Amino acid sequence: MKADCIGCALVEQLRKREAELFRQSRLVEELALARQTERDLTQLACHDGLTGLPNRLLLNDRLDQAMARTKRNDGRIGLLLLDLDNFKRVNDTLGHAAGDRLLQAVAGRLVRCVRAEDTIARLAGDEFCLLLNTIVHAVGQVTLPDVQPLFI
Repeated sequence: MKADCIGCALVEQLRKREAELFRQSRLVEELALARQTERDLTQLACHDGLTGLPNRLLLNDRLDQAMARTKRNDGRIGLLLLDLDNFKRVNDTLGHAAGDRLLQAVAGRLVRCVRAEDTIARLAGDEFCLLLNTIVHAVGQVTLPDVQPLFI
């Protein structure tokens, strides 16, 4: 009889321990889900949903950091604003899906053209901004009227 009581007590302890381990594992899962949700919300708040590029909010933050770094190190940065000419015509004639594909393709090409430390952001519609860190030679404002069209 005494052995049955000891066995029952051990089984009860094992059940309690198992329940505690289950509770702890659920807590770890919930924390991991909360962290992933936070990362997802940060991504949504700071990046363009169509292209995945940084948005105006993140660009402003990176520009502030670049300007502070430039001031500390007496350096230079470059800021290029790009606007796609006749983009409205693409949307109007070929549809918004074609316009979206064009914006994604342009974003991909821009990303491949700059260094990892630079930032490309989509500001709105067909407007992009390139923040170029650590510019060695500044040339001032440049207008490029004879740029070849980008065909995709």
